[in-house]
Amino acid sequence: MPILVLRKQHTLLKLIDYYNTHLKNSLEWGMLKYYFTTQGHIKEYLNYRLRKNDIYLSELSYQFITGLEMFLRGYQPTWLHP
Repeated sequence: MPILVLRKQHTLLKLIDYYNTHLKNSLEWGMLKYYFTTQGHIKEYLNYRLRKNDIYLSELSYQFITGLEMFLRGYQPTWLHP
C-alpha cells in the first residue's frame, strides 16, 4: 500500500476514504463493513455536532477524540429506532 504523506490539506474523511479504497481488495466484506460503518458515524458526528463536512488532520485534538467517544457512547442509529 502506498504511503500517504500528511499535509495541511489532508482531512480525516479523505484519509478514511483512502484507507477504505486501498483495503477493499485485501479484507473480507464482513470486516470492511465495520470500516464503512465507522466512517458513517464520524461523518454524522462532524455534521451534527461540529457543523463541519470534514476536519483537517492537523485540527484533530484530544477534545475531538473524547467528543467523538461520547457521541458514539450515546449514539442511537436512526435506522434502528425510526
